[in-house]
Amino acid sequence: ADFTLPTADGSAKSALITDGSKVLSFATGTPSASNFLRGDGTWAAAGGGKVLQVVQGTVLDDTQSTTSASFVDMSPSLTATITPAATASKILINFVVTTGANEGWHAYYRILRGATPIGVGVANGSRKQATMEVSTGAIAIADPGTMNYLDSPSTTSATVYKIQWATESAGTIYLNRSHTWTDNSNFMTGISTITLMEIGA
Repeated sequence: ADFTLPTADGSAKSALITDGSKVLSFATGTPSASNFLRGDGTWAAAGGGKVLQVVQGTVLDDTQSTTSASFVDMSPSLTATITPAATASKILINFVVTTGANEGWHAYYRILRGATPIGVGVANGSRKQATMEVSTGAIAIADPGTMNYLDSPSTTSATVYKIQWATESAGTIYLNRSHTWTDNSNFMTGISTITLMEIGA
């Protein structure tokens, strides 16, 4: 069985498509490095979900600790600033913290956009409204914790995101190190990061 070919040439780098009945035609639109061939036979730019930009903030300091049972800033702060390209963009936040605490103690972390907590649990009695909790378990080693949150800031202005931390009552927690701080190769210094990715609508 023969196929029916187009009677005229297509544009450079164009593609032949079939209608399922052996009739061939050229895809419409303009092929380019930023376009793709859709299922309806047209070349078009990619839709939503593209990563438009990525920024990261890092804290390497291993001298920080807190005994605050209320959320406070780190110093230096674990923060990053992003300027969205469009109000419809979303910001994917990923943060990783290396926490040291005494055996069984708990550390709590939350995200702030500007001065507003986001990505935290609902109010429920005296419980902390946190994004994440990290426990060191049975031994006083450094434990990593990580969390993702997708935010919709609805702005094209520079937007600051930061991580705050708190401990349980009367406990001390440390950043980027273990609670036990013996100077030997059984213990480590670590890193904490916050990464912001703008996702196009």
